[in-house]
Amino acid sequence: MQLERRFADEIIAHAREGRATPEEAEVCGVLLGKDGVVSEIMRIKNIADQPRVRYEMDPQGLFQLMRRLDETGMELIAIYHSHPHTRAYPSVTDRGNAHDDEGRPLWPDVIYIICSLEQPDAPVLNAFRLFPDHSEDVALELV
Repeated sequence: MQLERRFADEIIAHAREGRATPEEAEVCGVLLGKDGVVSEIMRIKNIADQPRVRYEMDPQGLFQLMRRLDETGMELIAIYHSHPHTRAYPSVTDRGNAHDDEGRPLWPDVIYIICSLEQPDAPVLNAFRLFPDHSEDVALELV
């Protein structure tokens, strides 16, 4: 996956904002575009009851996302979230939250990007395809 540096920088800035809160919260959002080319980023509020260790996208934000997709004809290309204190690798919870109770993907063909601030001065972005029992790395090229 190719990602313009400006979108990577926005994800990192968003992650740093979340880490700077009293909860040291994870943040989340989405990348929109066409034919795999990202042209827009949307932040979505994390409403998880334990925002330091998990994320849950606000239903109002998801509604706005669906409206934006309908209005523009864009596609959901990626979902991103941060790991304020751990590496940029999907947790069991991350994999589980990407699927329904029967293991079907909630967002088919979507790439998941994780921004790690484990080392705050050296943020790491990694991309994955998530499955109920494993994840697959997706090459992430910043352009």
